[in-house]
Amino acid sequence: MKKDSGRLGFFGGFMTATILLGAAVAFAAIGIYTPDPHGDWIRDISVYQPGTDDQINVLADIQPGAAVQMLEAGLRFNVLNQAGKKQNWDLAAHESAEIGAAFGTLEITRPALQASLQTFVGTDLAAVDAAIATQNKSTFKAAMKDLATACNSCHVSFGKPFFVIKSGKSALPLK
Repeated sequence: MKKDSGRLGFFGGFMTATILLGAAVAFAAIGIYTPDPHGDWIRDISVYQPGTDDQINVLADIQPGAAVQMLEAGLRFNVLNQAGKKQNWDLAAHESAEIGAAFGTLEITRPALQASLQTFVGTDLAAVDAAIATQNKSTFKAAMKDLATACNSCHVSFGKPFFVIKSGKSALPLK
């Protein structure tokens, strides 16, 4: 019995090696994929010229809009709020920094929002950071209330009044 299983082991290994070698040869014959400059890898060849700096425009166009960063900020807002209520100041500082980082990314991908985001981070989020630094629960609560008001004002100014942020106990901070 040992002799047979040894043959099957060798045969199985030989077949696996043969298949893998065949696949490697096939991929080598195909070559490394490069986009066809006349293909449909971009939306409009007359607008975006492959192999030029216009490819940056393609990459910019496929970046997520504000929704991704705002969803992250909303979830982090809730964690930040809960951390402050529980006086977990390290977590609160971390979440505040992450909200700032999300908005920093948004400033790059959506430069039209840059001024609003810089004001928000430099004023409203900075007030929360100051409250965290003092580790004062009542100051933190007031700063979070002001932060929610700033969020809501911004949402209204950008035509999204249905996104109402409220400091609360829900899993999402939306009203």
